[in-house]
Amino acid sequence: MTQTVARAPRTATGAGGGAPDFAQAAQQLVRDYEAAQAQNRDFGPDVTGGVVRTFPQIDPNDPQLQRGLFDTLFQVLGPAVVAAVNAFTNQQRAAGVSVSTDPADTARDLVSILTQLGPKLWDLMPQVLTVLSQAAGTGNREVPTADDEEGQHRFIWPLITALAPVVIPAITDLINNLTGNRDVTGGAPAPDRSVTRGELGATVGRDLFGTIFGGVVQYLPQILNLLGGQSRDIQLNWITFQSGRTYDGDDIILRESDLGDPNSIEFSLTQPYNTWWKGIDVMVGDSVVGSLWVQDNRHSDGPLRFPLSQLRGAGHLRISKAKLFGVHTAMYEVGQLEEKAGRSLTFDWLDD
Repeated sequence: MTQTVARAPRTATGAGGGAPDFAQAAQQLVRDYEAAQAQNRDFGPDVTGGVVRTFPQIDPNDPQLQRGLFDTLFQVLGPAVVAAVNAFTNQQRAAGVSVSTDPADTARDLVSILTQLGPKLWDLMPQVLTVLSQAAGTGNREVPTADDEEGQHRFIWPLITALAPVVIPAITDLINNLTGNRDVTGGAPAPDRSVTRGELGATVGRDLFGTIFGGVVQYLPQILNLLGGQSRDIQLNWITFQSGRTYDGDDIILRESDLGDPNSIEFSLTQPYNTWWKGIDVMVGDSVVGSLWVQDNRHSDGPLRFPLSQLRGAGHLRISKAKLFGVHTAMYEVGQLEEKAGRSLTFDWLDD
């Protein structure tokens, strides 16, 4: 499974009920993709885990619930479409088909596919919510906690089962239709469409399914929060790092020292005892301006120094760790960076 770099949760198409603007949502996903490519990182927000509570009655026809689930699943399908287009394009090039290397053409293709895919996904929402309601009714009705992997597994396959049979053929057909008129170079015969479709099932389809599965795993806690009617406040303050323990059992201690420059701030991350991936993104609004990470034998990273003027106002930290299936999951956020002007901050992640 491709590991993703955590990003802050965001709504692709806005709040409230009612059908989304599919073209606007597609354009936003592609802008995220282009920004991610520039930084050599995957796109799509990671999410926090759920809290222990009981599921309310899930109404498959609730327009706000449909809209919220669509927003989340559309983010899952964005990387899946990118993976499928890339695999299909490579396949066409190997067959002698002329394929543009212009990033603007790629972005245009992605927007076209996602825009057409949006209504198909939207029409699935009552069906998917019905399946999830049935999954919530099996066993106990408690929303799984962030560390209850067995409880979360209960919802993975119902989601995949509801999505995959419709979405995967739709994506492959849209790609075929979009690229069916491409020119063949060098006099090579155009690949037979049925053969192409068969190869999609064996190669592109594999990548497509794997990306969708990984996305469902990544977004499952957010979906459970949505179904449970609640979300967790992930904001931490500086006092949290004095006592160490967080709601998810993480023991993170902050060490500080003077930089000697009141107009700068510096960040470092260490993990002296454990090996699972941890990360801190330095953010300005929704943009990542610097990242620290540790994993396996890499027990420390940093320091990263920033002028305070760059972080003032919208600057904050996003703190993440590997969760279910090793997916990088955003757990906490810390603001008010101005309070630490002139300081070097080292986050010691002692236990998870």
